[in-house]
Amino acid sequence: SVYDKLEALLDLPGVYRVPANLRLYEQCFDCRHGPNKIRLQKLWESLALPMIHRLQSQQTDLKPVPSNSGTDARQDRDAEMQQRMKEQIAFVKQWLIDTKGPRRTQAWKYDNREAYRDEFQGLMKEELERFKFTFAECYKELEAQPGGLDLIGRPSVEIMDGALTTQLQAHPLLPWLQRLDPASAFEALRMVGAASMGGDDQMSLLSFVDLLATNPDFDNGRSFWKNVYRLWLGEKTPPLDL
Repeated sequence: SVYDKLEALLDLPGVYRVPANLRLYEQCFDCRHGPNKIRLQKLWESLALPMIHRLQSQQTDLKPVPSNSGTDARQDRDAEMQQRMKEQIAFVKQWLIDTKGPRRTQAWKYDNREAYRDEFQGLMKEELERFKFTFAECYKELEAQPGGLDLIGRPSVEIMDGALTTQLQAHPLLPWLQRLDPASAFEALRMVGAASMGGDDQMSLLSFVDLLATNPDFDNGRSFWKNVYRLWLGEKTPPLDL
């Protein structure tokens, strides 16, 4: 089955059921010879194509439980189905990232998805139409519910207080964020006790290194600066317990 193929890949030595460890980018793109079209096509046909279909169908190749099965058996099957869906979704995400390939430059002039681009674009249009139909049905059901007409009649975007649309109402400009200054970012995180920081210098530094090494939101420069403000603000202004 399709899931069996995915499971065989995830069980390879060194993968540990983490799609990123498959290293599809390195497997499919060679700096000297360009995209490996045969490998990309096979990967598309055998895994990516059916996995994208399953985002909506929720198919996982699990056999249905017998009709006389108890509650525990049904709960176990539901849990296994959810786990399989998580793995399938994680694979699709990683496949989309890795098969983008290198950015076009003077040295890399290849079309990275040339081998299956037409099929891919056709599939995306098909899936979007399916989701559009599903949402239309949900919209009809919502409209029929008590208060549904009032809800769908509201504007999609409504600003209640324009002054609250800027973070400057919560705090002044953050120089360390404007300058992308790592040292000052470390001190700012330490001041609010983010990621178990805030103790002595050594412990704070170890906690900061641990954050960079183990949290995927901070494992490279681009991700770090995309997420550090959220981390800082969440620690500075914790949610109210109402």
